[in-house]
Amino acid sequence: MAMDTSSGTTHQERSRCCFQEWMQLQRQDLTLLQSLHKKPTHNDHEEIKTLICSCIAHFEDYISTRSRLAQEDPSTFFAPTWCTSLENSLLWIAGCRPTIFVRLVYALSGCEVEARLRKWMEGMRNSNDDNSNNFNSISSGSDSVGELSPTQMKRVDELHMRTLRAEEKLTSEMASLQEELADQPIAVIANEMEGIGVMNEEAEMALKEHETAMRGIMEKADELRLNTLKELALEILKPPQALQFLAASKKLHLCLHQWGKWRDEKHGRRSYCD
Repeated sequence: MAMDTSSGTTHQERSRCCFQEWMQLQRQDLTLLQSLHKKPTHNDHEEIKTLICSCIAHFEDYISTRSRLAQEDPSTFFAPTWCTSLENSLLWIAGCRPTIFVRLVYALSGCEVEARLRKWMEGMRNSNDDNSNNFNSISSGSDSVGELSPTQMKRVDELHMRTLRAEEKLTSEMASLQEELADQPIAVIANEMEGIGVMNEEAEMALKEHETAMRGIMEKADELRLNTLKELALEILKPPQALQFLAASKKLHLCLHQWGKWRDEKHGRRSYCD
């Protein structure tokens, strides 16, 4: 089901509504993910898969709605006024870097291993019973991100390298597009104008062509973000691991948004009422 952006009258308002609805869905999804994880039957793979697919469908819907809105004004998604200064400073082609999903898996896995190691070391200090000192005895279980199998870790590494190469290609495309501003026809049009900042039909057409190319790169970046998320959540990770990963990714995004609002208000940049 497509997001409802009809409440906005201008393109800017519709785009803001799209983002706000997406953030609200993330809050709702996070609550559901955390509730399911706490349930005694949280290892019910079918129930988990249903929720995971729902979360991914929400992301697909957001991307689709954003793509339609970008047909009218793609530039606004590269420096969105509805995001905080902190969020905008972290943007890569109108969104997060796809490799962040992979890095999050690495971080979650490493944190769990460190926690298990600390518990093991405490057991070594507090007990003389050799059986209680077995590192594997405090394992968090194979359904935790901290318990990735060698095969899973290899697939995560391969995905990381593929995604890095795809990111570099898109970054290069974006850099070339930005450099073209100092080339024909935009630079020539600006140089030949008698005044400064006068908009004529020729300049409008050149900028529209530039923005069309921007939208194309944004759509490629969104596709890479979605495909990376899908491969991790639906193919590489087990359902309980994907549950943990998705909850962490949504919590990270929501925290960055709230921290950014707090910092903007602290520095007098903006006041928020949402």
